[in-house]
Amino acid sequence: MFALDKAIKLAGGRAKVSKSLQVDVKTVQRWENGSSAPKFEDVVALAGLANVSLDWIATGGGVEHSKQQDRLIEIPRYDVKVSAGNGAFTDAQNIIGQIPFLPDFFTKNLQRAPENMIIVDAKGDSMSPTMEERDLLMIDTSTADDPLFGGVYAFSFEDALFVKRLQKMPNGILATSDNKEYERFTIPAADLGKFNLIGRVVWIGRMM
Repeated sequence: MFALDKAIKLAGGRAKVSKSLQVDVKTVQRWENGSSAPKFEDVVALAGLANVSLDWIATGGGVEHSKQQDRLIEIPRYDVKVSAGNGAFTDAQNIIGQIPFLPDFFTKNLQRAPENMIIVDAKGDSMSPTMEERDLLMIDTSTADDPLFGGVYAFSFEDALFVKRLQKMPNGILATSDNKEYERFTIPAADLGKFNLIGRVVWIGRMM
């Protein structure tokens, strides 16, 4: 993490970061000197604490974005897990945090409107290697009416939430996993009343 040490300073230093993130001070020190890497959720929390963008911590490029705090756009992270396996569901759909990004991330990289975005956690391995367990998925909810030509979408069906590649077929909707160990399945046209498209996955965040 190129700007991790700067983010720690902007967040108030080792002691404050240690207390806020509930990790040992020596652990924070190792993050600073690069001898160990934080978990992705700790990087997300640090970005919020330092009021800098997640992409700036990852790349260290550009100006010191802490001087542009009023320009940061916060995307809500929901307490919802979408399954990249055989289905996972929770109805505790509360916002558990905000993840900050620079406006350029949306205008130049995604070319999508930030007000339509939400972030949820991935669960399971059926979309591996495209996405893995505990990856953060940014979903564009404005695409809920897409014609479905093979993009990766989050959707609900009956009592489960999924993320799969979807394609509209004459007999229903075909759901395909990137992990070839999982079989594709079809949501029959007769059951589309139980199907709800949440939106298209447009960004994946993970700790390498």
